[in-house]
This record gives sequence, C-alpha cells and structure tokens, in this order.
Amino acid sequence: MAIFSLSRHSSPKMDPALRRKIQFLAIQRQEELDALGSVRRELDGLYQALETVTDEKLVDSVIYEIKSLEARYDYHFCNIKQMDSALRREAPQQIQDGKAAPVLPHA
Repeated sequence: MAIFSLSRHSSPKMDPALRRKIQFLAIQRQEELDALGSVRRELDGLYQALETVTDEKLVDSVIYEIKSLEARYDYHFCNIKQMDSALRREAPQQIQDGKAAPVLPHA
C-alpha cells in the first residue's frame, strides 16, 4: 500500500511545514484510492447480481444501489483528481526532480 510522498532524502532546504502538508495530502489520496477500490468491488458485485435477479422489484433495488455507488465512485474519483492537482501545485519541482518517492505511512 505505497503512497507518494517526499522521501527523507529530498532537499534539506524544504520547509518542514510543506513536507508535512505534502505527506498529509499523499496519505489522504491513498485513503481515497482505497475507498475508490472498495466502491469498485461493490459495483462489480451489484453488476453480477443484476444479471441474475429476475424479480422486477429486486431489479429496481439493485439499479438504485448501482446508481448510488456510481455517485460515490464519482465523488472519490474527483477527490483524487483534486489531490493530484494540489500535490503538483505544492511540490512541482520536487516531483519533477524525482525527489518524490513511494513510502509507506507510519503505523
């Protein structure tokens, strides 16, 4: 479960507050990616259920659940895109210099 954050070996001139902000955004992004994957798995199950359900009321129920999860999927996807933009704004030079490295969050 790697996330993208600044490595400890990046420029010593980097402001510690900026480093913390970037790491916080990276952790939030990973949480959104995890949520997106969870929603995707739920949707896959509902799509399979839709193929097997024959009762009209159950079909309507499954479709309602699918629409709800699709809205949640869009929500998480948009959040990830916003976080990507924020990360690029906060540390564009560090990312371009290759100083942004995958690290595991501290447990």
